Amino acid sequence: MPVSPPPYGRDTMLVKRMITILAVLGLLVATLALPAAATTAEDSTPDTSTTGSEFGTETGGDVTPSGVILPTSPQAAAKENMVKLWAKAKESGNDALAAAIVRSYEEAWGLASESGGIDSGMGVSLSSSGGVLPMAGQYSTHILGVVQAAQTKSYYCGPASGYMTIREMKGSRYTSRYDGSTLSQTAMANANHMRTDINGGTSWSSGYFIRGVNRWLGSSTFVQSNRPGASLFSWIVTFSTDSAGQPIAPDTVEFRYGVHYNHHPSDKTIGHWIVADGYYSYGATTHFADPAGQSSAVSWGYLASRYFTYATTNFANSFLQNNGVAW
Repeated sequence: MPVSPPPYGRDTMLVKRMITILAVLGLLVATLALPAAATTAEDSTPDTSTTGSEFGTETGGDVTPSGVILPTSPQAAAKENMVKLWAKAKESGNDALAAAIVRSYEEAWGLASESGGIDSGMGVSLSSSGGVLPMAGQYSTHILGVVQAAQTKSYYCGPASGYMTIREMKGSRYTSRYDGSTLSQTAMANANHMRTDINGGTSWSSGYFIRGVNRWLGSSTFVQSNRPGASLFSWIVTFSTDSAGQPIAPDTVEFRYGVHYNHHPSDKTIGHWIVADGYYSYGATTHFADPAGQSSAVSWGYLASRYFTYATTNFANSFLQNNGVAW
């Protein structure tokens, strides 16, 4: 005769199966509950969607084709409007209004603690061509004093410019608010900041330059202004120097056999990040620090000077109409 299973045998088997299923489910839950750091690590895969930009332009910058539409972020639009109103208030001699305009922008974007302060003794007036004309109280010459740092790798113009910018603003011992890195070009190029080592350059359209400096600062201080006209660039230079007390980073393009600056070779197309830290002649001429200057990592670096000057209006019209300026 067939032997009957012991009482509750089938129930016991079902219980065992349920225990096994629950154990598997528990393992899945535990896996999903891993700390955020383990599941949100920066991707080390090179970026491929840079809005039509082209790398391979000598120093680590890129060239955004003229036909590509570059979107302006809401904060960048607000900051551009702020600096225009600031300039108009200064033009009329209303320093209190100029200061209020800046405070309103900073408060709206949570930047009040990042302000470099407002110097109400400055004034700016704008010519019809977009140049800067002197007003009573404005400096004739105002240079912040960025110390040039030659880029340490052939494609490090972005990290070198970011390094110079942070060092001028906060000092060489200011560690990254994002990952605690010690300030260096290599740290600025890492996956948490500009991703330059991963991508082999720092493209304009990626936004990684301002991501890098903003993460280092722990704020959203810097924005990108795409293809600024001469007037906007003039306002940015004067405002950043006089009121914010901060360097800015133009991302320039020099086309092969076209006009070049600072002894860069004219037979090359060069997309290149540099730093601007002040002006001469009441803003008519801008002062720059060039990370390619005397850099042994750049094949023609020995040709370029560490610092150079250029007419503000001509610079914007000649070199900023493909990429733009971070400020």
